[in-house]
Amino acid sequence: MYPALKKYGFAATVYVNPGDVGQRLTWEQIKEMKDGGVTIASHGYDHVRMNELSAAAKKDNIVKAQQALKDKLDIDNVWFCYPYGRVDAQAETAAKEVGIRLAVTMNPGWVHQGDNPLTLHRIWIGNAVDLAHFEERITTEQYTDL
Repeated sequence: MYPALKKYGFAATVYVNPGDVGQRLTWEQIKEMKDGGVTIASHGYDHVRMNELSAAAKKDNIVKAQQALKDKLDIDNVWFCYPYGRVDAQAETAAKEVGIRLAVTMNPGWVHQGDNPLTLHRIWIGNAVDLAHFEERITTEQYTDL
């Protein structure tokens, strides 16, 4: 999608698991996207269910990701996407303690003023979302759950 996003000047955020780099994207591709205006943010070091980890492991997964993004891309990241969207009070606390200011879950829905910035809902757009459902999701708050 990056070439199309770049061609039309669309904003995008890519949440990266540094521990998985090389499986789908390389650091070179991620750097190219960053240099092209795509926001690169953390998805944890490993793609694990945060709600199944100990408090220390949750924090470590975020810290390791933050450090890898700093080392590889020279970015200070303050955005986070909970892997699998799994968040609990300990994961939220860990994110806050390491300086995350905005975090998204997989809970479907729009974001509203006053929502907790560390547990934001989001509109998921994946392979199962055709053009009609895409339009519905960006224009109708109570969209169809696929």
